[in-house]
Amino acid sequence: MKWWTSPELSFGLSALDTMLGVQSARQQSSEAIAAAQMAGRMERMQLRHQARLDASQRHRQLSQVLGTQRAALSAGNIGGGRTARLLAAQSQLNARRAQDAADFGTRMAVQASQYRERSQVRGFQRRARDAALQGGLNLFGDFIDFRRQAQQRSEVEAALP
Repeated sequence: MKWWTSPELSFGLSALDTMLGVQSARQQSSEAIAAAQMAGRMERMQLRHQARLDASQRHRQLSQVLGTQRAALSAGNIGGGRTARLLAAQSQLNARRAQDAADFGTRMAVQASQYRERSQVRGFQRRARDAALQGGLNLFGDFIDFRRQAQQRSEVEAALP
């Protein structure tokens, strides 16, 4: 028998191929996990930055509304009375409500981003685990074939005179 057709070599090559396949799957999974984590971080950073910009814009709008109210009240010769305080309080309450709603929306978006990231990471981890399991099953099947071939070879050698 030629050395390159031996069952031992075949089994060894199969085992090497399986190990390389599992290693490749793990490496691809690690890279995909890192990419998913980075994308999640970037998305959350972008959400928080946009929330800060929106809050700043709402603050400017509140200042403009309050200034406009003061100007309108002084133009009507109503200065600093109860009406001015009530209008200012109402505007501030509306601004606080808008800020609370925006903060809630940002928190929900951030949580959704974290959930998507965890789901992606778990999926990639599951794929790597499945590849390792499949590699182990392939290796086990190859070992059974190798044992069967070795048994057949020993039976043939025992039958020879």
